[in-house]
Amino acid sequence: MSTKTENKGAKPEKKISRRQMLQGGGIVSPIPTTHAGSDKGMIRGTVRYAWGIAEDARVKVEEKSAVTDKLGAYEITGLTPGKHILTAEVPFPGYDSSPKSVEVAAGETKTVDVDFDFKKTVVEGHVYDTEGKPIIGAIVSGVLRQGRDPATAVTDEKKVSSG
Repeated sequence: MSTKTENKGAKPEKKISRRQMLQGGGIVSPIPTTHAGSDKGMIRGTVRYAWGIAEDARVKVEEKSAVTDKLGAYEITGLTPGKHILTAEVPFPGYDSSPKSVEVAAGETKTVDVDFDFKKTVVEGHVYDTEGKPIIGAIVSGVLRQGRDPATAVTDEKKVSSG
């Protein structure tokens, strides 16, 4: 015979998946999680551009590394307790992120998110008509970050230059 106990008036616990948390459907606590009995630590988080998630970014902590998934999430496990330097790289040129110092205790999981900012990049090229002749005075424009930071350049007889 089994018995079932009910706590009347108590709200049912809402289950939120990691995917929902990464997409903003839940709250990710900045308080580190500890795992009793483990002598190693872990760092996990999300890598983002100013305009969205960064899939296929490489996150490194000394000799260990991980590649972000389609949600921009990564996990690096088996870290010895102590201070570590976390770095990240994305597969597109022109983005920059500062290294982060992270202290991990035995059995602890730290959440460290990485945000990439666009650094100045120079775009050069040529604009030709259908006969292969350079077009002088053509206006070439580009837009970054979902419509912010527009840039414009004008061609001369040699090439398009922007700065």
